[in-house]
Amino acid sequence: MRSATRATLSPQISLMRARRSSVSSRERRRPRLRRSSISKLWTPKESRHAEASDYLAAQGWKQLSTTHWGRNALERNLYNTYAKIGVDMVPFGCGAGGFVGGWSIMQEPSLDLYAKAVDAGKKPISNIVANPPARRDAIRFTRMTDLGYFDPAQIPETDFAPLLDNWTQAGVWAPVGARVPLVCGRAERASRPCYRFTRLGEYYQPKVNALLVGYHMAFHMGGDTP
Repeated sequence: MRSATRATLSPQISLMRARRSSVSSRERRRPRLRRSSISKLWTPKESRHAEASDYLAAQGWKQLSTTHWGRNALERNLYNTYAKIGVDMVPFGCGAGGFVGGWSIMQEPSLDLYAKAVDAGKKPISNIVANPPARRDAIRFTRMTDLGYFDPAQIPETDFAPLLDNWTQAGVWAPVGARVPLVCGRAERASRPCYRFTRLGEYYQPKVNALLVGYHMAFHMGGDTP
């Protein structure tokens, strides 16, 4: 029974059938959540993450993202942040990876093969792959969740209301005013709060991000969410 009650952060989402009445297309697409899926359970791993984060904050460390901390201004975490939000980054060196013009590029990971290609005057590239549209869409979410917040006003074409309430009750995030610096900045959003991750939400950030993307895609494509 215990395993059955350990619901994950993922709400069980099913799309409503379109009603024949004069309901707007947005209302017809709006997913329905099962409230019974809400869980506030903490595991030892989640608790350790919260304790470690609070300890670093108490010691004067600055939180740079949900998973990175810096002791001084020399640590800015730019590579990790930019890599997750699709900024063009030219890879240089054996095993380096980057993104240029919508393409993912990986340099040869084998040092011997890398050196042979350079000596032969060839570009030591092991593979080049075009980034799918889904990745470009996911970047819109990652640039927010990696920094520990979600602002639904930045993706106005999707109605996130069911998720916002569900995950607020689950303890994943908490609503904050739109004037909070570096979180949801613009004053005109004062009536539309954004959501700051709790320690629990920070721990599950990769999963939360994936579920937000899945919800967004299902909202517009009519498919099942993860």
